[in-house]
Amino acid sequence: AAADAYDAAADAAAYAAYAAAYAAAAAYAAAADAADAAADAGALYRGVDPVELARWPLWQGRRDDADAPSDPAVLRAPTRIENAWQALKTRLLAREGEHWEVWTEWYEARLTGAPFNPALEYERVTSEEIDWNADPAVVNAKIKEIIDRHSGGRAPPAGELPEEKPAPAHFEFRDGAIQIEPSQGSDRLEDRAASVEAAWQALRHMLQDFLEVGGGRQDARLSRALERTLASFSDEFETLNIVGAGVHAARLQQFAIRADEVLMPQDAAELVAVNAQLSIFLAQFTEWSDYQTGISDGFGTPEAEQKAVDQAAEAIEELVEVAPELVSEEAAAELEALKEEATPDIHADQPLAPPIARRSYLRAARSFFRAYAAPALGAMSGSARDGVKKGIAKHFEATTAAGLSSAQTFLIALATGLPSEFAWLAGVVTYVTRVLGSSSPEAKSRDEPPGHDQADA
Repeated sequence: AAADAYDAAADAAAYAAYAAAYAAAAAYAAAADAADAAADAGALYRGVDPVELARWPLWQGRRDDADAPSDPAVLRAPTRIENAWQALKTRLLAREGEHWEVWTEWYEARLTGAPFNPALEYERVTSEEIDWNADPAVVNAKIKEIIDRHSGGRAPPAGELPEEKPAPAHFEFRDGAIQIEPSQGSDRLEDRAASVEAAWQALRHMLQDFLEVGGGRQDARLSRALERTLASFSDEFETLNIVGAGVHAARLQQFAIRADEVLMPQDAAELVAVNAQLSIFLAQFTEWSDYQTGISDGFGTPEAEQKAVDQAAEAIEELVEVAPELVSEEAAAELEALKEEATPDIHADQPLAPPIARRSYLRAARSFFRAYAAPALGAMSGSARDGVKKGIAKHFEATTAAGLSSAQTFLIALATGLPSEFAWLAGVVTYVTRVLGSSSPEAKSRDEPPGHDQADA
C-alpha cells in the first residue's frame, strides 16, 4: 500500500511539476513540530525580514534522534518526514529523462537554508518559455536550461565547492594559511621552446631596465604596474604564469595608450615598444587566448561587474581583518594588486575599470573564497563519523566561522549579483555559518532563529 501511495504521488507530480514541488514542501512544513512554527512566527513578530527568514534552514527544531541542540541533525527534518522525502525523491529521480533533479535540488536547498537567486526563482515560475501543461520531461528540461543560464552550469550542492576556473592567480590553503598556488606552467610551444624562452628572458630584461633606469619611476602607478608584470613573469620559464602575466600586462597597455600624458617623449616611445613586444609574446600562448575568450562574454552587465568588484573587496577585507594569520602576505598583496587594477582610474575620468581587469579580479577573488572555505568543509566532511567538532583545530574553526559570518552580507550579494561566478558561494557560506559557526557566541547572536528564547519575549 505504501509503495502504491508513492507511485501515485510520483504520477501526480509528473503532470504538475510546479504544484507538486511546492506542495511537497508545504506538506512537510505543515507537519513540523510546534517549535519550528513558533521559531518562524517569533522571527516575524520580532521584525526579522521575511527574505532573511527564507534563507534559514526549513527545520529549526530538534530532530527526533538529535543528541544535542548543537547536533547538525537539528538542520534536517524529523526522521519520519526525512524518510518519506527520501522515498519520494528516489521515485522521482528514477523516472529516466524527466530531470526531476531541478525540483529535488531546489527543495533540498530550502532544507539547508541555502540563499536563492531571486532572478532565477522569478524566471523559473513566470517564464513564458515553459508550458506547464506539457509532459514533465519537457517542463523540467526547460527549467534546467533556465538554471544553467543563470548559474553558468549547475552549482554544487550546499556545502560543496565548485571546480576552479582560469584566473590570474589561484589560491590554496597550505601550511596553516592561504597561499598563492604555484604555477604548473603551461603550453611552452615545444616546437619553438628555445626561441620562446629567449623572448621571455629578453622581455624580463626590458621590463627591468625600464623600471630601474627608464621612465618607470616617473609615475607611481606605472611603477607598480611594471613591478607586478615583472613579478608575474617569474624567475623560471617553466613556472611562468601566463594568465597572470597577461592580466598585469593589460594594465601596462592602459598606460601605453596614454604614454604621452605621463612620460617624457623618449620614455613614452620606449613604453609603447615594451607593450608591443609583450603583446607579441603573449599571443603565442593558447592558454592566454583561451582565457581572454573565456571571459569575453562577461559575468553580467559592466555595472554589475564593477559593483561585484567592490563587494568582493569588502568581503576579502572582512575575512582578512577577522583572521589575518590565515592569509599569507603574498596572497594578500596579489589580491590588492588585482583590486587596484580593477578599480576605475579617476585620473582618466572612467566610471568603470577595463573589462579584463574587473573579470580577472573577480576570478581571483572566487579562487580565494574557495580556498578560505575548503579546509572547514573538508574538516566537517572528514569528521562525519566522529562528529563535526572532531578533527578540526578550535582556533581555525572559530576564526573561519567568524570570518564567513562577518563577510556574509557581501558574499551573499556576490552570489545574487553575479550567479555565473558566485552562485555556489551562497550555499557554502550558509552551510559553514550554520553548522560550523553554531557554537560561537557571535554566530549565535546573529544567526540563531528567534523563538528559542520565547519565554523572555
